Amino acid sequence: MVAQASFPSEWPLVSSLWTERNAAAKLLASAIAYEALGGSTYRDGVEQILSQYRTHQDGAGGQVPFPRVDGGLYAKGEQRDPAEFSENLEDFVASSWMSTLLSDAAVRAYGTGEDVATAQFVARLGGFLATSIQQWPNHCFDNTTLAAPRWALTHQGVGVLTSDLDAERALEISAQIAWARWFREQLGGDGFDLRAAALDLYETFDAGVNFHVLPGSFDVTPPNRWAREFRVADGIEFALALPDGIFSNGFESP
Repeated sequence: MVAQASFPSEWPLVSSLWTERNAAAKLLASAIAYEALGGSTYRDGVEQILSQYRTHQDGAGGQVPFPRVDGGLYAKGEQRDPAEFSENLEDFVASSWMSTLLSDAAVRAYGTGEDVATAQFVARLGGFLATSIQQWPNHCFDNTTLAAPRWALTHQGVGVLTSDLDAERALEISAQIAWARWFREQLGGDGFDLRAAALDLYETFDAGVNFHVLPGSFDVTPPNRWAREFRVADGIEFALALPDGIFSNGFESP
């Protein structure tokens, strides 16, 4: 909690640093503190953070240009990593894989609040994640065309820092799109397109499993893979609500 206290949950147009990853850590730490300790102080802190993130998602009072791809929390490239985003310093950019961390934290926070506003936040964030998907032949697994999320998008939907390694992000993004589907349908909407997008990415993850277990190809790097991939995908089967379950037929044979 102390480490996250200095990170601004209210997004400013001018700041030295802002990423969805930091935003997620702040929300997750606050949500867990409320779960463990209770009390109005921690509850109000979670609600304030969520409210400020919703304002950011809505365009931060006009600071984020419109029209834009809905659902993402955009920040200028120079607020992220100026070296990495050297060609997009003035562009408003949202990261797909970092947004999964934020979505996961919001799902956790929903567990204690069960409020419509948080459900809408997750559903819209998942819509942004679905928009990041492209059919990509030049991925790192095999020579077939598979769905892969683009690493980041500008507010206009242009891919940023896209590479053949984007397919490695398929599982966590699939899972959070699945949660968006669940929340959208709980709110009375149609989640068919989000379910289809989640399953497309899950197929890519399946291909990745086959690739990584082949002799000479096994790869568990980077070491933070569990934290940013598997941890945030633990509810995918429930969130997709498939009659036979997502694992009913196992993985495709390599």
